[in-house]
Amino acid sequence: GGPGSGGPGPGGPDPGPGPGGPGGGGNTAPDGGPVPAAALDPAALGAPSATPLPMAPMSAAAPEALRTLGASRSGVADGRPDEGGAVLDADTGYVGTGHVLGGRYTLEGNPLRSHGGAEEWFAHDAILDRRVQVLLLPRGGRRNPAVLDAARRAALVEDHRLLRVLDVEDADEFDYVVTEPVRGADLGMLARRGGLPADQACAVVGETASALEAARRHGVHHLALVPGSVHVTDDGEILLTGLGVDAALLGTEDEEASPLETSRRDAVDLVRLLYLALTGTWPDPAAGAPPAAGALRPGTPVDLEGLCAATLAEGAGPRSTGELIVDLAPWPDIDLARLPQPVAPPPAPPAGAVRPAGPVVAASAGASAAGAE
Repeated sequence: GGPGSGGPGPGGPDPGPGPGGPGGGGNTAPDGGPVPAAALDPAALGAPSATPLPMAPMSAAAPEALRTLGASRSGVADGRPDEGGAVLDADTGYVGTGHVLGGRYTLEGNPLRSHGGAEEWFAHDAILDRRVQVLLLPRGGRRNPAVLDAARRAALVEDHRLLRVLDVEDADEFDYVVTEPVRGADLGMLARRGGLPADQACAVVGETASALEAARRHGVHHLALVPGSVHVTDDGEILLTGLGVDAALLGTEDEEASPLETSRRDAVDLVRLLYLALTGTWPDPAAGAPPAAGALRPGTPVDLEGLCAATLAEGAGPRSTGELIVDLAPWPDIDLARLPQPVAPPPAPPAGAVRPAGPVVAASAGASAAGAE
């Protein structure tokens, strides 16, 4: 590999240039192998995924489900958190395309997706004359204060690999969070047909770990990492979404956990992403210990296979994002020419025409119960 962007050690300085890295290459069927998610009983998978976020223009193959080990009850088989993972107790509100938030942000088109009882929209910022993305929280949602607090804390972390939080509003009409638009294919799209070259898997996960290490030094953790959280932009950079906010929205944060426990949780989830990037198969936490990465993809480097096994099967491995960075370094630059063609998830049911102003309803208690099983 050529010159790359290395990650900092625990408590170290911001990432700087690093040496080049080496080159690199669910459910179970009756024979013990993984079963494609498309073959699973839809009832066992829970609610279908929401429409994926629009990406920067790029060529993508026909839609295809992401392989997963274990019937995912958290809705991440196709790369995104379950949209019914938490109940936001809210009164019905009214919003639609053309609605203006705070006298500044005009909602455009249809909602990009719904999750945790909230909706994501594109919007136009009338003051700065630019497109932004809005996370619109339900009126009176009981988790709204936690989401807004998480967004404010995430905004204090400066790292070019983190989705920028531009505005956080606690308004009489609606609470909302404004970010830059998400861009680039996510890791689930890139890994759907067998994974990435091993050194590129290291680069993607290593850069993501470096972003989370920068956040950790500010006391901020992700705690809800899934394949849809990590994007690779058209300029070969990582873009990590949902820092702190997704966990608050979905209720997956643990306020009683110690800093060591939260650091370990992000580190383990990063190794799950590494396993996906190496094998093309998502090791759902509910499925228990996954098979060795080399069993699914022969030729997987022994050190990376051992890292996945120690972390996901033996309860060992890195205790923090900083320790994972040390385990993965050095890694090369992300080389777009060597990444697989992105494959979109299966489409959601048609949403119909552009929606006029209408109700926004909180997630039902029944959906929440199903997502928590």
